[in-house]
Amino acid sequence: MAFFSFDSFSTKRSKRAPSPSSESDSEKAKSKPKAKSAEAPSPSLLTAATESSAELLAVAKELSSTAELTRRFILASHKEWTQTGAAEEPPELASLQPLVDLMFAKALDEKEEEHMKQCCLHSLERKHLLAQKNYLDLIHGSKTWVTGGLLYISSDEPKGNERMWGQKWRKIADKGSLLDDAVTQKALQSFKRLLSFHEKVLPPVAGVMPDAANCSSSFGELYCEECMYAPVVAPKQSFALSNLLPGQDYYFMARAVGTSGKGEFSQVLGPVCTDSEEPKDVEPMELNELGIFSCSAKLWLPYDFGAPISEIHAVLRRLHGPLSPDELDEKGEVHAHIAGKEQRAAPETMIFESVVADQTGPVTVGVTPALRRCFAAEQMQEDLPRRMQRTSTLKSCTGQSYKVTFEDLKPGTEYEIRWCCQNAMGRSPFSGPLVLKTNPNHPDQPFAVAVDSL
Repeated sequence: MAFFSFDSFSTKRSKRAPSPSSESDSEKAKSKPKAKSAEAPSPSLLTAATESSAELLAVAKELSSTAELTRRFILASHKEWTQTGAAEEPPELASLQPLVDLMFAKALDEKEEEHMKQCCLHSLERKHLLAQKNYLDLIHGSKTWVTGGLLYISSDEPKGNERMWGQKWRKIADKGSLLDDAVTQKALQSFKRLLSFHEKVLPPVAGVMPDAANCSSSFGELYCEECMYAPVVAPKQSFALSNLLPGQDYYFMARAVGTSGKGEFSQVLGPVCTDSEEPKDVEPMELNELGIFSCSAKLWLPYDFGAPISEIHAVLRRLHGPLSPDELDEKGEVHAHIAGKEQRAAPETMIFESVVADQTGPVTVGVTPALRRCFAAEQMQEDLPRRMQRTSTLKSCTGQSYKVTFEDLKPGTEYEIRWCCQNAMGRSPFSGPLVLKTNPNHPDQPFAVAVDSL
């Protein structure tokens, strides 16, 4: 898709510094301290750059100020532009100095400074569409309409028969723009040329996905009702998306946009399923039953990340408790069968409690194909997610519980149980511990009584 140009500006707003909104506010405005002047000394851009864009990216988020990040971004970009030997000359550093002066003088407000910071960071990370978006937000004031230059009448509260009294004319001052000053406007246009240079000339940075947009968080969840629009700057014909869910279906279509208007959308491409991965974090078990010589605990499987879970692995480990001499080996260590136990089994052999559909409640919307497939892999109806009261999560997907039982335990002994699961892509991390203590038993039979003397 075609995108809009950033090289010409038509927005105009009057004064940069707003005046008081009413007569009663004028004295308060006079008492406020003035902002630092843009003429405050700032580092010069005429010094030689010593770092590349890749080196700056490695330390960019550790810099103490946006002004310093902007200065070093300009120097690194200008240096690399000069070294490429491109036919087009880079902008003069002197034309960019006013922008650096504004940054070091703290002349930008908090939002404008954040947009400048994101411009530099996204450009260094090769996320050029996000860099361009922040540049537009910087110069056009984001989504805020330009307001000001208005007169209105205000009055005090009604008093007796007087419905409108104490009337005053008040004025809403114009909101200024960075583009009002010709020198600043030229500096911003030169800065935009550096952003374009990063996009068109510099190679991708290792480990950074170029032109990648972070999708809405719901695109990586099990429920999603959203669509996403992503403009691609011509003549590029590819685009990368991040924050997608492994094992999920996605659909795509495209259209061209030109000066004459918008074309028709293409045929829908899909479903396109993202690659599978190993399961991620799992919730600790919950205790089900506890006896003198046994215990049982239940667990819930996580989202399978595109590959059905084939095995549950539970490990029980003794922490401390009473022992008899014959339960220790020659070295004084606890025998292995007493120190711990483990179980490995397929999930279908350990099903404990299933989930029942709620036919009277509301239908859940936004159920994705990945969630339905996860239910089918656990031998449940694919349509069940739309008819149950609970909400599926990545750590507890279907709500169907599985039970693990350990026998031949020691009375009055403390144990911990951890577990993990595995699919065709690999194994999940082990869960946090479930700590339990078996019930006590009556004392053991004593040895034969011996008589010392009569």
